[in-house]
Amino acid sequence: MKNNPLNIVSVDTATLSPPKKTSTRDVAQAKFDRLWLQNPEQFDPTRNCMEKERLQRSLALIESQGALNGKIAVDLGSGKGDFSRLLRDKGAQVTAVDISANAIKAFEAAGNTEN
Repeated sequence: MKNNPLNIVSVDTATLSPPKKTSTRDVAQAKFDRLWLQNPEQFDPTRNCMEKERLQRSLALIESQGALNGKIAVDLGSGKGDFSRLLRDKGAQVTAVDISANAIKAFEAAGNTEN
């Protein structure tokens, strides 16, 4: 599936001008970055059987609406990308988005961003 990559969206903060005051987005990003540093396992959807079942049911619900092959999907709050990879493996072209830079780093470290 060479022509079916996962796109990871991140913000290059080095190119942004500094905000004049702390925005709600900055506060949320800092919160989730901190949570990812403290305990990344809390965001792991494969950590127990109930979370694994939730992933499979979500995928089944989406597939019940039609085949994913060639469809475009966005995984908001993608974390380390488990659900993004499931969608990709079913043929969807997936864009993964997460507010936490640490989540995106975990996604990239997990590999398989392009197949």
